Order: sequence, then structure tokens, then C-alpha cells
Amino acid sequence: MNREVSDQLIAVKLGGSVITYKQKREAVNVRAIKSLAKSIVRAMRSKDGPKRIFLVHGGGSFGHYWATRFGIGKESHGVSAEGISRTRLSMIKLHSKVLQILCDSGLPCETVAASELVSSSFKEINEIGRQHVSTCFKLGLTPITFGDILLTKFGARVISGDRLAELIARTFDVRRVVFVTNVDGVYEGGDSKGKLIRVITKQSKFVSENQERDVTGGMSMKVSAGLSIAQNGTDVFFVNGKRVEQVVRALCGKPILGTHIPSIRVHS
Repeated sequence: MNREVSDQLIAVKLGGSVITYKQKREAVNVRAIKSLAKSIVRAMRSKDGPKRIFLVHGGGSFGHYWATRFGIGKESHGVSAEGISRTRLSMIKLHSKVLQILCDSGLPCETVAASELVSSSFKEINEIGRQHVSTCFKLGLTPITFGDILLTKFGARVISGDRLAELIARTFDVRRVVFVTNVDGVYEGGDSKGKLIRVITKQSKFVSENQERDVTGGMSMKVSAGLSIAQNGTDVFFVNGKRVEQVVRALCGKPILGTHIPSIRVHS
């Protein structure tokens, strides 16, 4: 599938570890979201900033809590109706708060639900989703989606924000993908007390046994998604959402204190 061209488009994944307090059920980190919203607006208004952004956010202490409680993972299987309903409701609550803060900060957004974006094979963005995103940009709206639970003929499964970012980068002409996390980047051994890895390639050794995990796979899955994105010609950055200047620099494509996965192919 040919990648659709969008003028200076970047994708930004706001990690659940940043926008929520993951140790407390359904607790929004309002201060962090406001800070990120201001950083995004500032970057988009800067001379060398992105003209268009596709936002994705994770579930943090909202969706992850309920998905874990009801045993809903990334493999499709039968789950209880209550589990599906509570997980979806939780994500809608978080998304509504994120959407409100973004709008109040001067960034009008349009929700593009994961169920609308993702094909039945879970391997690509479908035509309806592509058209919705295209319309958003034409109207001056910033499309935003989030990790969610999707129904299948076998039951239900989780699609993570990281996977959505990967599919978005594969479908659209995304110049770079920025993963905003609660640490400075990817660390040796997956432990934030270890050495920060500044550059990751396919040959890099990354062990993540010590990294806190959730139903979407934790840091190891982010790195896996990042390598896949880079393979398709898009630079990937991991940056600490608590470092305002570093976030702005990452969005503008400037060197950062963080982790970089260089693109394999060069854009034409």
C-alpha cells in the first residue's frame, strides 16, 4: 500500500505512564496533559515545527486496569460483556479529559476511534479511517485516537496505542514518530537506573525483564514498534514527557536527551 502524503506530518504517542498516575486506578495527571498540550501547540506554531500532528494516547491507569482485571489481552478470545463495557467506558473517560485539555489549550482535535481506523485483520488502516483523517486535516483539525478494546468474531482484544502509532506511520507519510514516556528514553536492561541508550538499531541488544509491563507489553513492545516504524523509513524518538524543552525539540526534529531509532530508508 502506498503511503499517503501529508505535509510535514508527525505522529505523537502520549504514554499512559505520563498522562495518568499508573499506581492509582483511573487517576488523570492533569498537570502533565496541560504541559504536553502547551508543548504541542508551541511546536506547531514554531517556524521549524510540524504542520500536522496525528495524536495517539495510551490507557494508563484507566483501560489497563480493567483489561487486566477481566483478562483482556492482545489475543482475541471470549471475555465477559462487563469486561468489554468497563474497559471501553474507562478509555472514553480518559479520552474525554485529554480532548478537553487539548481543546482548551488551543489545539482543536477530532476523535478517530480505533474501531474506525483498524481493518478486521488488525494489520492496516482501512479506507474509512484514511478518509476521516484526510478530512480532519482539510478542516484544520488534529486527529487523535487511543489504545482501545476491539470486538472480533472470537470475542475481544486490546489494540495498544503503540500498535496504532505503528499502523499510522505505515499508512501516512509520517516524518517522525515521538513516543512520550515518563522516563528519558530506553535504558540498558529496561531499568531506568541503567545507562540511557541514545541510539537503537536492529543490531542493538535490548533486554527488558526489569521493565514494568502491562497488557500492552511495556517498553519492549515500544522498541519493537519503533524498529518496525524505522524499517519503513520514519525516524523514531523516545522522550521524557516531564521535560518540556525536550518534548518541543523532539516534535521539531531537533537533537534530544532521549533515544533515537534512525529510519532505514530515506524519504523521497
